Amino acid sequence: MKRVKALFVFFLILSTLLPVFSSCGECQHTWDEGYIAKEATELEEGYSVHTCTKCKETTSREIPKLPHTKHDYQKTQWGSDETDHWLICDFKDCNATTGKHTHTWVKSSKGGEICQICKRERP
Repeated sequence: MKRVKALFVFFLILSTLLPVFSSCGECQHTWDEGYIAKEATELEEGYSVHTCTKCKETTSREIPKLPHTKHDYQKTQWGSDETDHWLICDFKDCNATTGKHTHTWVKSSKGGEICQICKRERP
């Protein structure tokens, strides 16, 4: 009778664990809401960390970079063509421009002309 009770208890415990563990012995994870371990910025991805509520294993999930929304023209990167010049946004891979103006040519020490603002040279 003790063996029957022991087998019954064993199978009862086993039946409660079967939904948690697959046939290969790995947990069928149920992830919590997690927390943000690193905030995403315009320059870098962030990530969140989640814990399985059953086996306490952790995983991380990438948070994509934030979209570039504010243009910065502090470094005065100039773009120019034969007649005009303009400021280019300092943010990497951003092609936004502002302030298109006609060149202001003055005599250059090299014999040609140079724009006083963007420093473009012409012979």
